[in-house]
Amino acid sequence: MLKREQSGLPSLSHDQTLNLGVPLRADDIEAIYRGASIFATGGGFPLAEQRRWFSPTSECGIVLKSLEQLRPRDYVCGVFTLGSAARDTYSLRSCLAQAVQTLQQLSGHSFCGIFPVESGIESSAFQAATELQVSVVDADSTGGRAVPTMLCDNCWLVGRTPLPLVAVTPEGRTLVIEGAVSAQEIEDRLASFAADSESGLVACADHSISAEEAIGVLSLGTLSRSLQVGKLMMQSPRPTDMLIHSLNAQDFGEMRVLSREVWPAESSRFLEGVSFLQGQSGQTYQIYFRNENISLSLGERIVKSAPDLISLCDPATFVGLHNRDIHVGMVVRVLGIPCSRLWSAHSTSALFL
Repeated sequence: MLKREQSGLPSLSHDQTLNLGVPLRADDIEAIYRGASIFATGGGFPLAEQRRWFSPTSECGIVLKSLEQLRPRDYVCGVFTLGSAARDTYSLRSCLAQAVQTLQQLSGHSFCGIFPVESGIESSAFQAATELQVSVVDADSTGGRAVPTMLCDNCWLVGRTPLPLVAVTPEGRTLVIEGAVSAQEIEDRLASFAADSESGLVACADHSISAEEAIGVLSLGTLSRSLQVGKLMMQSPRPTDMLIHSLNAQDFGEMRVLSREVWPAESSRFLEGVSFLQGQSGQTYQIYFRNENISLSLGERIVKSAPDLISLCDPATFVGLHNRDIHVGMVVRVLGIPCSRLWSAHSTSALFL
């Protein structure tokens, strides 16, 4: 088993104690959404869609727990959705719950906790946990960031599989993927399943794992990190210096979006293209995005690339901006944030291309 610190995240620089194991309040949920928007690096759900999927008005009853607060043989699983969350005429809460319940039957384990597989989709875990009345686990399986493909997962890095996987559509159709299946085949089968759905949406559950094993596989402390960062963002009118210090971020400053090239959707299942930005010194930077921001270049030189995080933020609030919402003329703050120790210990850059 991997040691805990190998799969963990760099610690936040500021000292703030979180009271895990107690119900989250509405402002805690909002803080998690805001903090996670930075770690989603242009992907995941936009902030407004996270709120639309799950936005309590008071104490919501969701309990955030660390894996250490669970018994070693307690089991947890991950959830995620495929398709655009903007299609708000459909509800995925019952679909997420059905996917988790079917995965329980397949695995033979009852789950006492649910985690979002990546940053920026926390509302999916909140919906499933509320429906099933279980805890939300303070972890994810993608290094504490959002990722463009299923190959970018801790399980593949450590020689495991996230399977079996259960996918459920709002129309009630179910897909089960299990056995010796590659990440690319999983991706292809899920994309085809979603395309055949009237809604274009799929709710998924996978990563059935015991708490004891998960400590060495998952990236720990991801939601509490987002909570702490989100609290900083909400408590300070312009949380610039403290937030950058807390994230151990490289600050590239404010830049103006000069132009964008978004490649035709039929040539890729991703939101993919290049944004051209002008820095304060007049230099032109290029950001290649493939759902998430993958690389930041100055001329022919790559100055930051995945698995490190490249986040475009609102200069006033530091809320991370979704790539769907970037437009010509807007001013953004560009941050580079170190990736998790597990991802930095492997040659993982090629997984994002």
